[in-house]
Amino acid sequence: MSVHGISALNEAEVKIIKDLSQSHVPPKKILANFRQNGLGLDVYLKQIYNEKAKLRRLARGDRTMMQHLIGLLEEHNYYKWFRTDETTHAVIDLIWAHPLSVELLSKFPYVILLEIVGDCLCWRLLKRLFPPHTLPSALVTDCELGLLKAIENVFPTVPHLLCLWHINMNKILDRNYRVLVDDYANHPQLIEYLQDTWLIYKEKIVKAWTDLVFHLGNTSTSRNHKALKRWLDSSTGGFDIFWAQYHTQIADQLNVILAEFAKSKGIWAQTINVLVFKILSSGIVTHSAQKMLDDEKE
Repeated sequence: MSVHGISALNEAEVKIIKDLSQSHVPPKKILANFRQNGLGLDVYLKQIYNEKAKLRRLARGDRTMMQHLIGLLEEHNYYKWFRTDETTHAVIDLIWAHPLSVELLSKFPYVILLEIVGDCLCWRLLKRLFPPHTLPSALVTDCELGLLKAIENVFPTVPHLLCLWHINMNKILDRNYRVLVDDYANHPQLIEYLQDTWLIYKEKIVKAWTDLVFHLGNTSTSRNHKALKRWLDSSTGGFDIFWAQYHTQIADQLNVILAEFAKSKGIWAQTINVLVFKILSSGIVTHSAQKMLDDEKE
């Protein structure tokens, strides 16, 4: 159909597009929603894209994309830091963190699973978020050389583990090393690659060493990847689109965490067998601490 024959959207159709867009529903699914509900029979995909772009322009006003993003961060009380080019004044570095995420970090600074691309500056800024004289018990990251060097400089005393999911994507590492060397003796470049790229970090990936580190079972960052990808429609949107999707994802995760906290407060542990410790079952200490008391008694 020629676009000249397409009628303008009515107020009800515009509202539906606006409401679904705020819930990060992509255009194709918005169109499917119209069709499934017998609405907007004259609405076409191009119109939905145009309306979404119009809504973004209205939200941004006369601000640039970056000014709009900074405004969103300030509006929602995010921790933020950015650096600009001295000549062009363009933003060249930007870091943000949800205020409740920072609060949880200060209360549970044990194991940090990170996806950071950057130099030591990023890590120093992260370190500022920790309470004074507090460090994590372990860091879990991908194997990226710049990342490893930065961690060594900023967190020299913190055990650092490499993500097992990424390592296991290279299936050849699952085999016995001596057998592997014999089988691939005619491929010295492969053996050299394993030795120089992975085995120099054996203490970060082999359980004989990593089981000595307090990591609470966190040895992979893959669930971080999956959680973020579920919310991101594509990588072609602007910063405002990405931030809105990220903000929704974080809010969803934090709601789950807070619900679990509330649930745990309403459950009284029945494991304390020493009369003098019965008072602790009212929620003064965690269930794990109560279990430790029972174990020590035994």
